[in-house]
Amino acid sequence: MTTSPPAKTFASNIPGVGILREQLDQTDASLHGRSFIHLLLGFRVGYTTSNGVAGTEFNDWKSLEHQAALRQMATVFLDDLGNGQKFWPDDPSASGFSKKLQYSKHRNL
Repeated sequence: MTTSPPAKTFASNIPGVGILREQLDQTDASLHGRSFIHLLLGFRVGYTTSNGVAGTEFNDWKSLEHQAALRQMATVFLDDLGNGQKFWPDDPSASGFSKKLQYSKHRNL
């Protein structure tokens, strides 16, 4: 079975940061939202690929290579480091950062 590469994502199709934060229930106004942004920015600065490329280098939205690297970074941040469950816990009574979303159900968002 062969798999096709992911469809190219155009920068014009990506909502602005404010809209993304709102959709992810991580707004600047909340302490949790500020914590999320702080952690995310620190991760991006400290991230390095297995080939030694810094996470801050992946900023060419037209590049399929950069898009793949950003998807890998997201997987590491959300899954490998456990931030998906931390910020969007499945149990609404947990001390998570979002009460609207659950990572296991809304992962693709």
